[in-house]
Formats: sequence, structure tokens, C-alpha cells
Amino acid sequence: MSQMRKRRSFGTIKKVTQDGRSCLEASFPAPLYCFHRYLQINLPARQHKVDKEKEEQVLDYWLKRAERDIELNVWVPQYSFYIALRRNVNFN
Repeated sequence: MSQMRKRRSFGTIKKVTQDGRSCLEASFPAPLYCFHRYLQINLPARQHKVDKEKEEQVLDYWLKRAERDIELNVWVPQYSFYIALRRNVNFN
């Protein structure tokens, strides 16, 4: 018997196949204020996270945290952390 997934008010979690393996993928729409705030990043319309261990609780937490951060207007795209790290790393 298959389980019925509850309807989410924010984001989606769905089954996907990646490299021949079954995984779960969570996604949510990027907030509109971020497209203007992060012009240096080619920000995708939806933010995605894949969990190869198929643990829905991990993805559910990720979605809830993103929703909270968006409501507080403090959400930052994952890419900006990597860009900040690259700018601040000195290899000399």
C-alpha cells in the first residue's frame, strides 16, 4: 500500500532518478527580492536540493527553514556562500 503524501503549503518533494539511483528532490521558488539583490548570480527560478539517502525529514526541514527565512526577508541563495568564500580565500 502506498503512502499518501501530505499537501505542502510551501515547496515540493518528489521522487527523481539521478545516475540510475532513486532519490528525493525538494524545491521551492526563489523569492522575488533575491533576483534584484543577487544580480551577480544567475539565480534559478527554483531552488533545489537532492537527498540520495531518501530521507524526507531532511528535505522537509530544509523547506521549512527556507520558508521561515523568506518570511523574515533574510534568505540567501546557496550560491552566494560559495562566491563569498571564493572572494575571501587568499592562496598566497
